[in-house]
Amino acid sequence: MTHADFMAQFFTERGVKCAAVHSKPRSSDRRDALADLRSGKLQVVFSVDMFNEGVDVPEVDSVLMLRPTESPVVFLQQLGRGLRLSEGKDHLRVVDFVGNHSSFLLHPRVLLGMGEAGDASNEMILQTLRSGEWDLPAGCSITFDVESIDLLTMLADKKVAGTSLRTSAALEQFCTEYAAEHEGRPTAAQAAAAGYNPATAKKQHGAWFGLLGHAGLLEDAESQVWGKYRSVFERLEKESFTKSYKLVALKALLATGNLRTGMSVDALAERSQRIVASDPRLVADTTGKAMPSPVDATLQAWSKFWRKWPLDHLAKVGGSGGDSDAADSERVSATGLGAAAGAGALFRYSGDDFVPTFDVATEDGDAFDAMVAEIVDWRLADYLLRPKAAESGSVRCRVSHSSGSPILRYDRTLNPELPLGEVPFSANGEEYAGRFVKIALNVATRHEVEGNALPELLRGWFGPDAGQPGTRHSVVLTEGPEGWVMTPDLPPTSA
Repeated sequence: MTHADFMAQFFTERGVKCAAVHSKPRSSDRRDALADLRSGKLQVVFSVDMFNEGVDVPEVDSVLMLRPTESPVVFLQQLGRGLRLSEGKDHLRVVDFVGNHSSFLLHPRVLLGMGEAGDASNEMILQTLRSGEWDLPAGCSITFDVESIDLLTMLADKKVAGTSLRTSAALEQFCTEYAAEHEGRPTAAQAAAAGYNPATAKKQHGAWFGLLGHAGLLEDAESQVWGKYRSVFERLEKESFTKSYKLVALKALLATGNLRTGMSVDALAERSQRIVASDPRLVADTTGKAMPSPVDATLQAWSKFWRKWPLDHLAKVGGSGGDSDAADSERVSATGLGAAAGAGALFRYSGDDFVPTFDVATEDGDAFDAMVAEIVDWRLADYLLRPKAAESGSVRCRVSHSSGSPILRYDRTLNPELPLGEVPFSANGEEYAGRFVKIALNVATRHEVEGNALPELLRGWFGPDAGQPGTRHSVVLTEGPEGWVMTPDLPPTSA
């Protein structure tokens, strides 16, 4: 706010009619400032968190960005203040005064349309900056000073801290800004969907809820649960998940209300099987040599499989057994583990039951369950959305968008085998001629068919929202004896 006042004074002293609008008493009146800006009485309005959204001044033809941010949402909201159409306005000029190094790579990443999950490599961004080949609508241009590109090159070095959205500081700033805009903190899954990695909180804060506590964003009940059962959440985030099994078992415990009390192995297996059967992705993830038909397996066969894999691993015991007849009195608090469980285990066997190694006070139960569910939901979503490795000889390409139409983007530095120029490929049994440029395939034509056939092909596979923000569609390009073949990377469906 002091900065806004300073800028207003600086411009005023140089003959520019302007005002500063913010939440302090010394601020100019918000409505008057907007009215004067529309009428032309004011040339510039400096604002602090007042005009990010919900303001419509089509006459704005210049935007000065003076506030550093690591939030793609805030950056696009600020940019959007000048994108309204107005009579006599044929362009928008945006001058971005980058305020700190940690946001330096964010803006070109977002402008490239690659910011959803941080999957644009720094090398790809720099390649675009150097070449100037931005994939933009007609009439748009982006210019970076040579000095800026040199500095971006330096910051792209992995040894330079703070260049990624996936840092603890960036995550905390996003959470703080989100809470200010939505009157409530984001969930771990929401932070991940915005392109941040909740796991980055572990090193500095122990776990996701540690970061939220440090930022002052936990409710009183959540703060109490975090303080009393911190070790449970830290171990839950450190638990390795190479398959979805353990997360499904945790969801089953939560769904039945037995996370804090435990339940019989057979009942837990039966509920887990129902959860798997409800999601084709989980069915595909569970199907294999040991369990060829998860949906149709008998309860006896499924229970044996479920005990051997997720339950034994959650209890950290060897073999397919691991039973323990230890009395319930041997259960311990969240700060220690009983001998009935493997080292670091959150659960153990007690006869035919699968029970926790931690105790939670009754008054903390609801908040504890909700917080565990938040971690489980995030980690399961992260696992299911994690790109699966393409087969040898294949390249997975993300479906993105340009000017409202779906296109394919890829990182040629990671996949140098991709073709360049006009190259034929086949899809759905039809022959296409694709125009492969450095970072994208944005045009494909078919014989005797007018126009760009790529959008129709991709929408036919993924629907009308193919490549739009918030979607995670991809295709696989495979080079075979007869040339390149494109196939949709679709989740399997159950029979």
